[in-house]
Order: sequence, then structure tokens, then C-alpha cells
Amino acid sequence: MDLKTMKQIIKAGDEDFISYIRELLDGNHIEGNAARGSALQLVDPKGNKLTDSQIETLAKYGILNGNYQEGCDMCANTPPWSEMYDVVHVDGLCSHCRHQLGK
Repeated sequence: MDLKTMKQIIKAGDEDFISYIRELLDGNHIEGNAARGSALQLVDPKGNKLTDSQIETLAKYGILNGNYQEGCDMCANTPPWSEMYDVVHVDGLCSHCRHQLGK
């Protein structure tokens, strides 16, 4: 995913995406004070909107830098945000492929 698209996703604030950011924060997968601070502000329901600079920092250093996978290792389909944590940090597989392998 390119930077421009990721920035649009951050701005949209989809609930599944925000939940994924929470998972990343809980697992200490967002490194760097600026990226982590932006992520914390994004998930805070009382937080202010992120500035363009904060959005770019979060996109570059918090998500696209090791916390996003374009597709499942087995089927190559883009996983939904609700599955992204396991795809990136567990086994590289979407839930469908993980289920198929478990049969």
C-alpha cells in the first residue's frame, strides 16, 4: 500500500482500523515516540484530530514500517483490518487459509 492510501485510511478512522492500532499498541509494535504518540492520540476517543504531520508519521513509521502486510502468504488476498495483527505478527495467513490448514 502506498503512503497516500494509508494516510487516507488513517483520516477515515474506520473502527476496525482503530481496533488494529489498539492491538499494535497493546503488543508494543509501534516504535518511536512520535509514531506511538500519534497512535495513542488516534485511539483516544477524547483525543484531538491528528495533524497531517502526525498522520504521515503514523503511516510511515507505525504501520507501513512492519505492521502491514499486503496479502495473505497463502492466497494473496488482502486481509481485513480485523485479521491484520495475526497476519503480520503470527503466521502470515488470513483466517480462511489458517482454517483450511487446520482441517
